[in-house]
Amino acid sequence: MQNKKLIEASSSFHEDCSKIIEAKGREISKCCICKEEFPTVVLFNNHLKIHPLECEQCGKYFNRKQNFKLHIRRHLGIKPFSCTVCDKAFLTKQKLEEHINGHTRNAPFKCSMCNETFRRYSNLTQHKNRHHLNIKKTLKGYPKKCTYCSERFIHMASLTRHMRRAHNRRYVPDAQRENENVECPICKEIYLKSLLTVHMRVHNGERPYECRICSKSY
Repeated sequence: MQNKKLIEASSSFHEDCSKIIEAKGREISKCCICKEEFPTVVLFNNHLKIHPLECEQCGKYFNRKQNFKLHIRRHLGIKPFSCTVCDKAFLTKQKLEEHINGHTRNAPFKCSMCNETFRRYSNLTQHKNRHHLNIKKTLKGYPKKCTYCSERFIHMASLTRHMRRAHNRRYVPDAQRENENVECPICKEIYLKSLLTVHMRVHNGERPYECRICSKSY
């Protein structure tokens, strides 16, 4: 129920944040957060980037609502695009199409430097970086370090997955929000300050969300 509310809130956040007011015969967009006014929608949308959407599950920020919604669906395991061949499901249509290429042996992504083809765009990018652009992977290119071992990662998602699988821990972005990392007084786990209250329900047995259908609490 809480996650459902989170998705619904994200769907209307940026739309609700703007207030159109009349001024000297023209419309002005006013930000409901900082009250700043903008003469055009384009300027207003650019301004919204300083008020990013934050995922309450992992603390990651997003400037675009659509990317935020996809991220939340990834947390919830919502995969609306299903393969008709093997019944695997995917978060986006692009991932489904790339998966289907594996069934059909179709490789639509062609390298412009050597004509080699690939089933996934990400594989094409890796190929060009490695074999043509001579982009070498170094520790400098892996800025995100695991707090429990010496492993480093390029992408936040890779670090999060590593910490969950290798250490059974959740990732807290302390480099971005150092002042908000707090320790649970009971189990000593580290959480974002904004999530500690939710975590404490595990210890005190609180279940504030009630299912409308079966009346069970969670």
